Amino acid sequence: MNLDRKDAGAPLSGPGVRTKGTKMLDQVMDLGEFAPRRELVRNGPGRLFEAIDARGRLVMLLVSTSADPVERLRWIRGARIWAKLCHPNIPAIDAVSERGDALLLAFRHVRGEPMLPGSLDPPRAARVVRDVARAVHHLHEEGFVHRAISPANVLLDQEGTPMLVGFESASEFRTAERPFAPCLLAERSPYAAPERLRAHADRRTDVYSLGALLGALATGRIGTSALLPDALAAVRDRAMAPLPEDRYATARDLADALERASNDPRRSWLGALFRTWTISRNPR
Repeated sequence: MNLDRKDAGAPLSGPGVRTKGTKMLDQVMDLGEFAPRRELVRNGPGRLFEAIDARGRLVMLLVSTSADPVERLRWIRGARIWAKLCHPNIPAIDAVSERGDALLLAFRHVRGEPMLPGSLDPPRAARVVRDVARAVHHLHEEGFVHRAISPANVLLDQEGTPMLVGFESASEFRTAERPFAPCLLAERSPYAAPERLRAHADRRTDVYSLGALLGALATGRIGTSALLPDALAAVRDRAMAPLPEDRYATARDLADALERASNDPRRSWLGALFRTWTISRNPR
């Protein structure tokens, strides 16, 4: 399978598991022209490596070894969606190929690792999610919904620039002009909007996940805004409203709200401290 720039690419989704140290797997897996340096994430049959390609360049390499034909088609569909995207916060695809039972996707090297919950302070988390939201808006404008936004699908490079990956669960979203095409449900995720369990997905489905991402990165918790400053807590709560119509209408609206909240001189750390004290006094 050889896909050109217009018809290539796709990655992993779900919570993922970061692996530590260098793990050379070319002894048990034929990766063709790619020589893996270290494994960053393992998620079921999917793996993310830092690797060297045939031209000696350092790249990020996504590998899927699933034998399930449905999963393989899903992976390829995500690759084709990724290849259509061009945004500063989405790494460009370099090559897509098939090697035996393995599907391989190489993309521009990101000098960083997948993010972890609780890894950023609230202001930094707000800036990261703002940039990711702008990338998600670009995806939506191309006619697709991501459906798998989580810390494991955001890579933070050494300059602090977030990069969105994990497009193998992506699909067309419902619009007034185009009928919604039912898509397969991926594994349940704490970042998933409630309606996603009914296979419904549109722009606001990803808006919910972006709100969950904000809470997770800033506080290590998805289900509460208690540790966020007031302005950011309000943004997170609206993004994660149970009903889609109560959320921000677009990911760009969420990004703009995060920009305003980050620059709001009235944002209060005292509110966050008070809510933390209240939770400690009333743990239930």
